[in-house]
This record gives sequence, structure tokens and C-alpha cells, in this order.
Amino acid sequence: MKTSFDKWLYVLKHLSEFQSKPIGLQEKVFEKLFKAVEIAKFTKEERMNYEESLKQYRDLNNVIAASFDEGEAKGKLEGKLEIALNLLNEKMPVSKVAKLTGLSEEEVKKLKTIRNK
Repeated sequence: MKTSFDKWLYVLKHLSEFQSKPIGLQEKVFEKLFKAVEIAKFTKEERMNYEESLKQYRDLNNVIAASFDEGEAKGKLEGKLEIALNLLNEKMPVSKVAKLTGLSEEEVKKLKTIRNK
């Protein structure tokens, strides 16, 4: 088997005969194929358990990703607010602080009134 095409032809022709993964077919694309074949062999109950497990994994992964994104956004905002407060402490005009931090002038004005209390 020299080319990818040759390998695919061989796999498709002999897939039902494989007891294990042939040494010449250790590439990532064939790993995915063999994994899919294993799943296709599942009984109805095994498939339902697998799907439920996969759903739980994906749900957990999405929760973690959302939490990370939330934390990242909160950290960026806190950083902008800290920079804005420092610039206001240096008597920089509100319009300039807004421009430099990406905050709106209204947000900077609120910060300024909070800082002055």
C-alpha cells in the first residue's frame, strides 16, 4: 500500500475481516474510522449509554468554556476600569480616558463620580 488511495481501497475491502488495526493504517484518519466502526458495533443499550455519556461530556465542556469566557470578559473589564481610574487620578479628560480604554464617556463619568465619593 503506497498511496492513501490504495490504503482506503484496502480498508474498504477488508474492514469486516480486521481483528485489530493493521500496522500500515495507523494514520489519524484511519484511527477515526476504526473508532466509528467500534461504535457502530454497539448494541442499542451500549449506543444509548455512549450517547448519554457523550452528551454529558459535551455539556460539561460547554459549561467550562462558558465560564472561562465569562471570567476572561470580567477580567478585561476590570482591567479597563482600573486603567480608567488611574488615568482619571492623573487628571486626564473623560473623553481621552474613554478613547484610551474603550469605555464609553458615560461609563467613565460614572467612574469619576464613584471615585470622587
